[in-house]
Amino acid sequence: MTGTARGSGPPRILYLITDPISTRLLRGQLAALRTAGFEVELGCSAGPELCETARREGVAVHELPFVREVAPMADVRALVATVRLMRRRRPDILNASTPKAGLLGMLAAWLGRVKVRVYVLRGLRFETATGAQRMLLKTLERLATSCSTVVVCNSSSLRRAAEAERVLARGKGVVLGVGSGNGIDVNRFVDLPTKSDVRRGLGLNVDAFVIGFVGRLTADKGFADLVAAYQRARVHEPALRLLVVGDYEAGDPVAPATRAIVEADPTIVRAGWVADPAGLYPAVDVLAFPSLREGLPNAPLEAQAVGVPVVAYAATGTVDSVRQGETGVLVPVGDVDALAAAIVSLAGDPQRAAAMGAAGQAWVAEAFDQQRLWARLAAVYRDGLAA
Repeated sequence: MTGTARGSGPPRILYLITDPISTRLLRGQLAALRTAGFEVELGCSAGPELCETARREGVAVHELPFVREVAPMADVRALVATVRLMRRRRPDILNASTPKAGLLGMLAAWLGRVKVRVYVLRGLRFETATGAQRMLLKTLERLATSCSTVVVCNSSSLRRAAEAERVLARGKGVVLGVGSGNGIDVNRFVDLPTKSDVRRGLGLNVDAFVIGFVGRLTADKGFADLVAAYQRARVHEPALRLLVVGDYEAGDPVAPATRAIVEADPTIVRAGWVADPAGLYPAVDVLAFPSLREGLPNAPLEAQAVGVPVVAYAATGTVDSVRQGETGVLVPVGDVDALAAAIVSLAGDPQRAAAMGAAGQAWVAEAFDQQRLWARLAAVYRDGLAA
């Protein structure tokens, strides 16, 4: 199932990702690889975003019956469908990521003897799991990495954690530059609306010091810790306001008590789920990101691209997205008091916060340039084909 067996023509890459919404993680990458001389196709579960991705990236797409939840019979059907797709399309390279597509894609590619099997490690779900579930998730992660020929880790800390937990063989994982699965498109953050305009639309006072959160409102994202830290910080800084961009998820719920606090507190503004939050970052003075585990989170990088400093837990992945003391403040994971203190510190020193924001903006533009990251990824593919 290699390029030689398939015949002449450009090397064919088949990307697999579980959910159409997650194709946003690949925005621009597929088109860039086509320009670099590869034939690129995408396999994913059905959804309108899949058609949009096909148009935007100019690639052929294939619907696969991936489901996000644990469903043994459905997963067997998805594995069979993926094997059949590979036999039909005969890719030279497979790139698979997100939990379900990553695992089933790696298994199918190994069974089909695809020459270059790239597993993109975007995070370790078992880091916040316990007991039998943790053991199962570790076993599945180890299986996926074992079936690959190379593992692209989204950050250096993620690679270290995977190696320490023995789900990734030493020397098999690579990090592209300083990390990230797709870099940051800084053009998204040009010509954004003004702070006053955004705040007016959200009902926020232009003179308030606004803490922002962008992400899923789940336990793993530390949302309950954020709400608790915000309440403690407001004791010292009553003018604080909290802007929450995102929505709750049944699969990783926060406690009802946390939701009740959010609904009852008039100083907490809920923007809900937003397809592209770029236009909301100007309303924020500091982004709070108390996630418990990451691969390399986009929200802190996006905030810094707009000149917003970050206060965050020093979790796997997040530590690579903030330069401690320069572009933001990292505090120990789970230390709500330290998180609140960091928020109060920056709220009480707006000049320091602004300086951190400016430093972050310059760093993200330089370190996470998409064109360079895509070139590094193309080199990984070509090296694999030449091996």
